[in-house]
Amino acid sequence: MRTRIIGVCVFVLILGTLTWWRSVRSGSANPAPFLQSLPAAQPAQNPINQWLAGAQPAQNNDRQVAARPPQPPAPQAPALGESEFAVAEKFYGTWAYNDHGSNLYFKVSRAGSRLRFELFQKYKDKLSPLSVDVRGADGIYLQVANGQLSSEFVSDNFYPTHGEDFTYRVTLAAEGDDKLSYSVYSSTDGKTEKVEATKTAD
Repeated sequence: MRTRIIGVCVFVLILGTLTWWRSVRSGSANPAPFLQSLPAAQPAQNPINQWLAGAQPAQNNDRQVAARPPQPPAPQAPALGESEFAVAEKFYGTWAYNDHGSNLYFKVSRAGSRLRFELFQKYKDKLSPLSVDVRGADGIYLQVANGQLSSEFVSDNFYPTHGEDFTYRVTLAAEGDDKLSYSVYSSTDGKTEKVEATKTAD
């Protein structure tokens, strides 16, 4: 009798388990309660997906690059006195010269209390300024000494040097009516090139 009761209980348990499993597979029954209590797994977050979603990825402090300090303002060339400007007046204007077969130009003009030197080239019958990067300054400015104008500066493109800095020294000397000698020393080869420049109406 006892064995028969145990057999009936086992049969009922097996039958109930089979019935529940069929209902789960058909979608008509809820998962086991302990499965419902488990927290939903969160997908791993890719830093790129976080960025696209507007979130900031975690920063690795060991690899952060310190921000560059702001660059100091460009120093001003020393101001000239009126007596120096009087000497420089004969240099004012636009001058043409030949550089290895190319016709180029430079201009000397007063800029406030300083003398500015600028390079130009002619394009479609008009003069176009040539951009010259000068380290620590916003341009090339001339000083007056012994009746001549000169300037020493460091640039990475006054001559084509593939972006390398070199020192240059420009000197202008009067050679007669509407003529100047224009010489440039360059630390690229330690040589000085000298040409004659003629004043133009441009």
